[in-house]
Amino acid sequence: VALIFFYFFHIFLDCAPGIQCTVLFRNTGGMSMTILEIERKAGLERTNIRFYEREGLLNPTRRENGYRDYSDADLELLLKIKLKKKI
Repeated sequence: VALIFFYFFHIFLDCAPGIQCTVLFRNTGGMSMTILEIERKAGLERTNIRFYEREGLLNPTRRENGYRDYSDADLELLLKIKLKKKI
């Protein structure tokens, strides 16, 4: 199951399996959200969002206090992931 999950996201991000993907979506401005705000808007749990970050799919900027700062592009990516997981 984990291998299928890993392979699926590499296809989704147009990367070859076994090769680390670069983050395609960066915080480029727009709306700024905390982890609580993005988890509510995306309908995903915090643990899932942090997993995608550890896997290199998300790269939120950090505020001076160390908190993650998510963008509209991060939210869009999470919604795409959620949609593709239903397929």
